[in-house]
Amino acid sequence: LLPILYLRFAHAKPGAATRAGLQEQIARLNEEISDLPPKQQLILKMRWFDELTGAEIADSLGMTTDAVRGLLGRAMMKLRERMQCKRV
Repeated sequence: LLPILYLRFAHAKPGAATRAGLQEQIARLNEEISDLPPKQQLILKMRWFDELTGAEIADSLGMTTDAVRGLLGRAMMKLRERMQCKRV
């Protein structure tokens, strides 16, 4: 979700309305990410920004890949729910 928004922003036409809308979505998403539990925030950032695999994240944090997958899934579910609730 977040990388897609950043990609859209980076490749958006120079129209001010388009850029403003994407900037607003990115700001909202960053705010929602900051409200997640710290471990979920860390795993999201490692996956999205550092582009690490689940196995690499697990090795780095001393966790199992199943634990990483579960935390990442819960974080994504929370973000989707929160972003949809605020859209209405």
